[in-house]
Amino acid sequence: MGDKYVLVGLTTGGDSGGSWADAYQDEADIQTALDALTAGDTLHIASKDDDDIALSAALDIDQASGTDGNPINWIGYGYNGGSPIADGTRVNLEADTNALANCLTPDNRDDWSLHNLEFSGASSHGIAPKTANHLYRWIFTNCHIHDNDGDGIGLNGASYFYKARLENCRIYDNGGYGARLSSSALAGCQIFNNGGYGVIGYYLSIADSVIFENTSGGIFDYGNLCVTGTVIDKNTSNGILVAVGPSIVRACRITNNGGYGINISTASVHASRNFIKDNSSGVSNGASLITRVGGSADTNVYTGTIGYIDNADTTANADRNYGLTNAATSRRQEVTL
Repeated sequence: MGDKYVLVGLTTGGDSGGSWADAYQDEADIQTALDALTAGDTLHIASKDDDDIALSAALDIDQASGTDGNPINWIGYGYNGGSPIADGTRVNLEADTNALANCLTPDNRDDWSLHNLEFSGASSHGIAPKTANHLYRWIFTNCHIHDNDGDGIGLNGASYFYKARLENCRIYDNGGYGARLSSSALAGCQIFNNGGYGVIGYYLSIADSVIFENTSGGIFDYGNLCVTGTVIDKNTSNGILVAVGPSIVRACRITNNGGYGINISTASVHASRNFIKDNSSGVSNGASLITRVGGSADTNVYTGTIGYIDNADTTANADRNYGLTNAATSRRQEVTL
């Protein structure tokens, strides 16, 4: 069908959507353009006054899917000096003007790639599946999802964004969870000040991100988490909670959380080269928790209370505290969590 263009506020041209000069001109045309896209097409969108775009209805994606390796693309642009600019400036699609439950509700459609877009102001979730179907291989790049009353990225029943990829995104100031995902990857993201966990889901891979000041905690993974190079700071409860399955926490800074630095239920976690300090719960004297391994109270294994943890190095070192210490016996443990 070809690329489509929407320039909200434009008053000249053919209003046909075929180019910037003849772009669709009204907010309602965004839905028209979305409905016309097929695999490999791109929707280009901007606001002529560089203002937020007030949605009159939640945007549905229910007509077409891309294919694996050939997604449907949707790109936002700033507007300056009489023309759209592709400088990473985002377009904000906001729902609160018309009290909408959601900004975007995809319906059983896969392989979409969204760039430079914001979704805000929904009375429920910013983005969530419309029906109980997983949404596969969605990509979000340089997107902001914020100030929604529910989750930033939500779910429908047990249906998630599945195998999604988020790069350089910010998810913040949502009333619920920041993002609920499954088998998905985040890189270079900032997730903060959400009313639930910053990120929650299954089989998550998180790299080079910052997750802070979320109400329920930083990360909650039901199993098989991999988190590297990430700062997890000042979350109200646990920095990381892992329920089941083998997981990796490497080269992270986990500090000042209101619960455990890492709380492990029945999982096995290999934690290495982390700096984990000044988390408020865990060791019986209330000192800074490094790691907890789940089990009954008398069999929990804790690390010491200061500095780094590297389970590959059990060398005694008072100021770095490598390895693990069993709190009950003060005996160093050669343990891979």
